Amino acid sequence: MNPTWLLVGAVYALAVWLARRAGMIELRWRVAALFYLLVLIFMFRPMTQQYVNIPVDFLQTLPPWAHLARGQNVQNRELNDIVLQIVPWANQAREALRSGQLPLWNHLAGSGYPLFGNGQSSPFSIV
Repeated sequence: MNPTWLLVGAVYALAVWLARRAGMIELRWRVAALFYLLVLIFMFRPMTQQYVNIPVDFLQTLPPWAHLARGQNVQNRELNDIVLQIVPWANQAREALRSGQLPLWNHLAGSGYPLFGNGQSSPFSIV
């Protein structure tokens, strides 16, 4: 079972508690719980199961898989940066950190591209 729902709930409860304690907002716990339940309802599969919510249907239109899925209907062609940039670059940055190297430069992207300072690679994201 994926414990992401528990992590998100703890971070959300901490943020609400800190905001209430600082006097920034007057948010009742029932309202805060309602918003958390809405997130949990709409993101149930990614937060509780081994499921990744990314549009991988776009990959079936690219070579070498294009001939296998003729007539593939892509839901949204504008979301290709998630599959082609964000996920591979984040993986490359995290693998470099795991091997003890600082991922400063992405040598696999054309003539190179900053990897450490790139917002899409997000090497320090907990997700």
